[in-house]
Formats: sequence, structure tokens, C-alpha cells
Amino acid sequence: MNIQTTMQPYVEKWYGDVIQSVLQRRQQLPHALLISGPSGIGKLLFADLLVHALLCQNAPQGRLFCGQCQACKLKHAGTHPDYYLLEREGKGTDKQAKEIKIDQVRQLCQSLIQTSQLGGLKIAVIEPADAMNRNAANSLLKTLEEPAADTLLILVSASVSAMLPTIRSRCQQLQLSLPAKPDVIACLSEIFPEHPVDSLYAAADGAPFTAAELVGSDALQRRLDLFHAFRDIARQGQDPVSHAAKSARTLDRQTMCWILSWVQDLICLRSSGDINAMQNVDLQKDLQAIASRIHLPQLYRFYDKAQQTMTLLRSSVNLQLLLESLLFDWSVATRTLNEQR
Repeated sequence: MNIQTTMQPYVEKWYGDVIQSVLQRRQQLPHALLISGPSGIGKLLFADLLVHALLCQNAPQGRLFCGQCQACKLKHAGTHPDYYLLEREGKGTDKQAKEIKIDQVRQLCQSLIQTSQLGGLKIAVIEPADAMNRNAANSLLKTLEEPAADTLLILVSASVSAMLPTIRSRCQQLQLSLPAKPDVIACLSEIFPEHPVDSLYAAADGAPFTAAELVGSDALQRRLDLFHAFRDIARQGQDPVSHAAKSARTLDRQTMCWILSWVQDLICLRSSGDINAMQNVDLQKDLQAIASRIHLPQLYRFYDKAQQTMTLLRSSVNLQLLLESLLFDWSVATRTLNEQR
């Protein structure tokens, strides 16, 4: 399954009005747009649809592009001479493979000063823009400060704070939000009818593209195993130290996002009891049982601890000790739960 093709109608539905608002201001377009928003919501596909709409020579009323003009055919074939996509060159896990380098940016900037071959806009998309190393970002600055005529730069990022302030300040920002939960659930139900949609939604923190990537992986089982340990520690049925020893190697940003999401649901349940506001509806019964016997101040303190743990993951810290500390604090926070039983 080509997830980009499959998800395109949904992205058009969720963000079509945003694209139309940009098209209506075609004559006042900035020289650079910075498209931001959470990971996994389809920002690159959104940018691609926007590019296609801007390049189309004969878009009919009510549609983003015609699909029949020369520009549309070239865009669809991936051979439009006035469109450039700049991505990471490498696919590895080392730091350099994750970067967009200065030579790539220099080559792009050189291309953008050429005359448009179809007589319209020249458009370049850089994704993820926060992957530009410092030299590459500084190289892009000159183009941002002195843009060529009829040129649009589109930068796409889920981590705008990681970009140079001088880059951010020279772009008009366009921030996308997560689609509404019912819309994402409906989308996932249509595309993956044989899969547990509520679990996919919760595991992906509501991000539809992330949810699609989880299909066929072991992520849902890892999430469930982690939650069972989280629940059993709250019941004092599992030793936090022994669990940390077994599971420290799996501690990463994703697992911490899951834990934070569970605690957010517990806070919601404890403070308002509103199950409709829950993220993890597939875990509702167990979360309600925990929430019914734990105090809000303890939940808030543990949430702060989990946030600190997330931050420490970026440093060279002993993962086993980090997880031990977190789970021990969870055991202490839920001790009154067991004293009241």
C-alpha cells in the first residue's frame, strides 16, 4: 500500500481549506512558507498538494488542480522542471545521514536563480527543514534574504524550535493541527478495517500517518506490555526495579509518550471523569480503576517526573537507572491506591 496515495483524499479533506486560503492570496505569496505541526499528520503531503495547486495552469472551481494541464502531468510524473524537493540524502541512523548538508542547499539555490521553464513559479520544498546543519541553514539565508523573482521556498518541520531563529524569522509560518479525533478514527477504520483502530489511534497519539506506520509492526504489543507493567506496578504486583532491568533497552521517546498519555488520561479522569476526553479509550477500564484511587497531586508530580525523564533521554544517561527511578516514583505515587484497597 502506498500510504501517501491512500491518504491523499483525507489530507485534502482535513486541510483543503488551508490550501484554498493560500491560493486565494496567490498574488501576495511570501517568498518563504514554514509549514509546522505535530509529527505524523501529513505535512509533506500537504506541502505537495499545495505545490501541485500552485503549479496547476487550469484549476477548475472547487478543486485544487485539474490534473490535465501540462504542469499537472509533469508534477504527477515527478518531472516538473520548476519543482525541487530537498530531503536528507542518507537513510542511516548516524548523525550525518540525518542531516541536510550545505552542498545540497547550494545546489538548490543555484537552481532557483534559473529562469522558470514553464513561465510560472519556481517552488522548492525542504523537508525536514530542521535537519539542515548549521552550515546548510546559513547557506540558505542569502536566498531567504534576497529571493529570486517568482520563487517560493516551502520549509516543512515538526521541530521548529530546532531551526535557526534567523531562518524562522524570514518565513511566514503556517501551523497545521492534528485532525479531529472522529475524522482520524473514520480514516483508519476505512483504510485498516481489520486492525484495532482505537489502539492505533492511541499508540500514534492521534497522528494518522504515524498510526499507518504502526500497522504490521510490534508497536501495539509493546505498548500493551508496557501498560500491563505500568498497571501491575500501580497494584504493587510487579517490582519496578526488576521490570526496569528487563525493559530498559526499550526506553525511548515513543514509550515515554505512551506513559505521558496514560497519566494525562488519569488526570482527566480524576479531575472531571470525562471518558470522552480520553486518548486511550482501549485502556479505559484499567485507567478508571487506577484513577478512582489516586490523588491528583500525586498524578501531577509523577507527570512532571515523566517529563523530566523524556528530557533526559536526549543525554547520555544510564537507561536502566532512569527507568528504575521513574517506575519507583510511580510505585510510590500509587501506594495509597493499595492502602485503600
